[in-house]
Amino acid sequence: MAEEEKNVWDKDEKTELSPTNLFGFSILGGIAAIVIGTNIENIWINIAVPLAIMAYYSYTLNQDESDVLSREQKADSVYYMGFIFTLVAMTASLVVLAQGEGEMNIRSVVDNFGLALATTIFGLTIRIIWLQISSQSDRDNDLILKEKLKKMTTRLHEETERIESS
Repeated sequence: MAEEEKNVWDKDEKTELSPTNLFGFSILGGIAAIVIGTNIENIWINIAVPLAIMAYYSYTLNQDESDVLSREQKADSVYYMGFIFTLVAMTASLVVLAQGEGEMNIRSVVDNFGLALATTIFGLTIRIIWLQISSQSDRDNDLILKEKLKKMTTRLHEETERIESS
């Protein structure tokens, strides 16, 4: 029993990060980029890094062929990540503005709210695309299966007639 458990762990060590860990590290990295970008008022750190993290996360999930997460769960996790980044960006912007430290101007607030919208839009777009592709492929699979069943039924009918006639 102990050897089986060890073998299971050996397999896990050879694979990449689990989707849960990948999500957690992506969230932490995005939050750090948003907070740092907000505090030093650098729009490139503030927008580009979270969007790049989301793009990497989406790409990695899309390449994952394991059955750990369904297509819907993957799509939802990208959307939720964007929404979390939205809330963090708005909160960070308002906290810095309320503290009055560093003389954050209205332009920085608008930039942060732009980030907030960009991450939500990105997450929502990925979610919609993945779910539409998934539903389309399910419909295609159903049509293919129906066509196969029709052909098999026809062959069975023909074979039955042939056997009866002989």
